[in-house]
Amino acid sequence: MKKVLIGFFLVTFVVILSACSSPKTLQKKDNSTSTEISKENVSKDSQSSESQKKDNYDENIPKEITLSDGKIWKKDAEVSKYVGTYSGETVLSDQPGIKNSLNVNLTIKDDGSYNLFTYTDAEVNDSFSYYINSEDKLQKTALLSDPRYTTGVLTKQYGNISATSLITTVPYLFLDQSGNPSVQENYVSGYDMPNFDAARIDKTEEEIIFSNGNIIYNTKTNGKIALNKSTVTSSDESLFQKEKNWSIETEQRRKAQGSKFVGVDQDKSLTYKFSNQNDFLQFLQPKFDYSNTIDILNPQDYSEAYTKDNKKIKTKYAIKVTDTINSISHIYLYDGNNVFQGSASDNPVQWELFIYNV
Repeated sequence: MKKVLIGFFLVTFVVILSACSSPKTLQKKDNSTSTEISKENVSKDSQSSESQKKDNYDENIPKEITLSDGKIWKKDAEVSKYVGTYSGETVLSDQPGIKNSLNVNLTIKDDGSYNLFTYTDAEVNDSFSYYINSEDKLQKTALLSDPRYTTGVLTKQYGNISATSLITTVPYLFLDQSGNPSVQENYVSGYDMPNFDAARIDKTEEEIIFSNGNIIYNTKTNGKIALNKSTVTSSDESLFQKEKNWSIETEQRRKAQGSKFVGVDQDKSLTYKFSNQNDFLQFLQPKFDYSNTIDILNPQDYSEAYTKDNKKIKTKYAIKVTDTINSISHIYLYDGNNVFQGSASDNPVQWELFIYNV
């Protein structure tokens, strides 16, 4: 599990993919929607448990937060002047053949909480991130990496406002149909339901500096970034809310994964709802490597695809992922509910249900 826990005791656990957009796209409004796994198969017990905790789930942060000195956190009145969305970027290195930039998105809520989303993009020869635009055309953009997403609260220490983290994770990156980045579940990790009742603070997030109504992000190694008001919405949602949804989807995959060993019909164990080809592409994100190339295939070419147990696949989307180093290609099909995979070297291709291991 790649999740980092900062200053908060949390039991563990999500898009797509990602890849990334160039720095200029950060000024675009991010209207992306994460891949939604159908919730129809969540057990009644899980639904009942959710219903009992509904009041808590409506919160961005836990109801009670204990500071490191034992006191209970309360929103400071000064927080109000910082409420809003901010972004900034800086070049980390600029050398022949590679240029790295750090991107910072910050949202401060009226309840005193904040969400911080940072990642780097790299302009590297022959390495790209991919997305599919609204015209179903495959697009290449700068390579995204090192994502981090944090939710915390603003506190007042020594007379100054400071940001204190509650929960942090390393997600995957999702590119919308305009190439704008946001975060999605790390499918190969497992998530458990976050604690909406209580949390404890032990650390100050010192890289965010508040001064005279201004906000600075201190990179510590590459100087400071002035964060300015922005329309970027990729940090709008609390990580507690994100992990609530991801934990439900994790449980679904665990059940579907278990069905492999008990002979349960997997075709109805887990379904995915993608609204477009880009959603499907982003979902396949954890399967990508920097050396991979992507091709959009004609679904009509796979209208006669059959699973190993002789079930016909009604292909809606088809994507090929090629490992250029090892010259190995895999094809992924989506039929409106399930995802199937097969090796392009097989003739005919032996299609089997695709499930991320948890």
